[in-house]
Amino acid sequence: MKSHAKVPLKFIRNPPTPSPSCGAGILLYAQTTQGNRIAASSMLEIPTRIQQGTLSKQEVKARERGAEVVRRLLKQIAFGGVVDEYLADQIVIFMALATSGANPPIAIDRGIVGGEGQKTRRCEVLVWEVSLHTETAMRIAEIMLGNVVFSTEKVEGGTVMVCEKKIE
Repeated sequence: MKSHAKVPLKFIRNPPTPSPSCGAGILLYAQTTQGNRIAASSMLEIPTRIQQGTLSKQEVKARERGAEVVRRLLKQIAFGGVVDEYLADQIVIFMALATSGANPPIAIDRGIVGGEGQKTRRCEVLVWEVSLHTETAMRIAEIMLGNVVFSTEKVEGGTVMVCEKKIE
């Protein structure tokens, strides 16, 4: 078993929220020394009509899910990416806009970004895993902007998401 340095833990329990169905959820996150937050989560639906003797089975499922979330978080931390699989689909549009050349005029005036003379632009981010949501967001951004192309490059233990401006 791999040993990890002892880190201070902070547990936050939110008050229960009324829901039409029963379930349990867990969200774990770790904050890196650079301030990045990497997260892993899981939800477990519990049948509303629990028969006698099945509650212990639900407790075992919940424990297994909790252990699975911890394993996924540890994998993501060990990989060293800067975003987790759930944040990756949220930043796709920002990668696409940064790459496409859609710059506010004030940024060009201040010399923060290059003008129209630039031939190519590239934006990339390191992630542990690319989810189906992320793949969908990449394809939608390509269709909507028309001048960017997303790709993924496998690296040891993870993936680099790449967004490049099309050369016309």
